[in-house]
Amino acid sequence: MKWRVGWIGVLFAAVIGCRGVMAHPVVRCAAQLKVEASGHATVSVRFDVLAFVLNEDPAKEPEDAVWALIEGQAGAAGEALESAGQRLARHVVLRVDGSDLRGMLRAFPDASALEKWKRDVRVAGERPRLPWVAEAVIVFEFGLDAREAAIQFPEVMGDLVLLVETPGAEARAIPLRAGEWSPAIALGESAERKSAAGNEYAAARGTGFLSFVRMGVEHIVPQGLDHMLFILGLFLASPKMKSLLVMVTMFTLAHSVTLALAATGVVVAPPRVIEPLIALSIVGVAVENIWRRPKAASGDRPQGFSFGQDAVRAGIVFAFGLVHGLGFASAFKEMELPRSVLVPALVGFNVGVEVGQLLVLSCAFVLIGWAGRRSWYRSVVVVPGSVVIACVGLYWAVTRVVGA
Repeated sequence: MKWRVGWIGVLFAAVIGCRGVMAHPVVRCAAQLKVEASGHATVSVRFDVLAFVLNEDPAKEPEDAVWALIEGQAGAAGEALESAGQRLARHVVLRVDGSDLRGMLRAFPDASALEKWKRDVRVAGERPRLPWVAEAVIVFEFGLDAREAAIQFPEVMGDLVLLVETPGAEARAIPLRAGEWSPAIALGESAERKSAAGNEYAAARGTGFLSFVRMGVEHIVPQGLDHMLFILGLFLASPKMKSLLVMVTMFTLAHSVTLALAATGVVVAPPRVIEPLIALSIVGVAVENIWRRPKAASGDRPQGFSFGQDAVRAGIVFAFGLVHGLGFASAFKEMELPRSVLVPALVGFNVGVEVGQLLVLSCAFVLIGWAGRRSWYRSVVVVPGSVVIACVGLYWAVTRVVGA
């Protein structure tokens, strides 16, 4: 009787708890600073417009307020968008040779753009899928003798990736923290400035690589709760190092392939399909944990990797890894990085993803790895833990299909 009460408690906690957790990281902002030799700079930024209108961090935006804005009167939405545009123009600051410049707003999404986005939903009567990512453009003017610049975006926009294009230098991508100033950017076309730009590019490329590594880590910990649950699902059934390494290696190889293919545009996969599949992959691993009985001669102690059912499981993990790689690629979709910086960005991001996975596995080993050889490990840890993971994954799958 006690174990039944315990199971009911686990299921209730899973269903209630999964409503309060974020299923997937928010879309990262992408910005471009294009400097002309004439002393003119154009800043384009793609961002979560509605979160900015509400002056909220995209990771914490209240959905009720967002839907009230979307489904409210067009006039009120138009006024809110116009006010947000002016606020963006005030708070995007270009610092040229130590002096802060304010730009002129060239373009910002308006009420008609909002209505068009709402109409573009394929299924009649279906709510548009959040977030609404659109572009704003701000222009700056400065003297021809300007030597260097730096730029800052509003902190409320969250982390972003800045693509910098200047005369005489290769394009480079610089990930920035929320509200962080960019590093110094050399301006102009003189030979001296070309040299400075080249040196800066070499330094920025190294710094940028490490920044993309950091981005990859954050895409797993703490932002990628769905990916963390998938890794934990693998760990629960394979706490022994040898078997776990086989599974994680298959997952890594698979997501590396589709991440590269999707990020370079070879494969195009709509989020409406990929995100529910990622959630279902979590359910699949968890259900397989519950269904699968280890081939143990003594009790329920897990064994090392063996061909047979473990080989089948490795194939399943590889297939799921292909799907997760397409999900990882969504982090690059809105950045629109040029090919000159895409390869180091991809490598750095992928390295960061692996570091994030290792962090999750290390924590799991510390917390419950010691119990892997206990006779009660399966009944006390694997099955209840997998039930919770399956419930959360199923909830995400349903909400992602219906667009909640």
